[in-house]
Amino acid sequence: MTFQENEAQKKQLNIAGNIKEVFEKYMNDFNMDIPENDHRASAIAIHEVMQKTLDILKKEIDKGTYDQF
Repeated sequence: MTFQENEAQKKQLNIAGNIKEVFEKYMNDFNMDIPENDHRASAIAIHEVMQKTLDILKKEIDKGTYDQF
C-alpha cells in the first residue's frame, strides 16, 4: 500500500462524513424550496449531480490537473 493509499484509508470516515453532510444539506434545501417534496426523487437527483461532479473530478485527475497541486 502506498503512503497516499494509507492516508486516504485513514481519512475515509472523514471524507464520507463530509460527503454525507453536503448531501443532507441539499436534501434540506430541496425540502425548503419544493412544496410537497418527493424525498426519494430529490435524493436520486442530488446523488446523480454529485456523481457527475465526481466523474468530472476523475477526468481532471486523469488529465493531470492535480499533478502539481
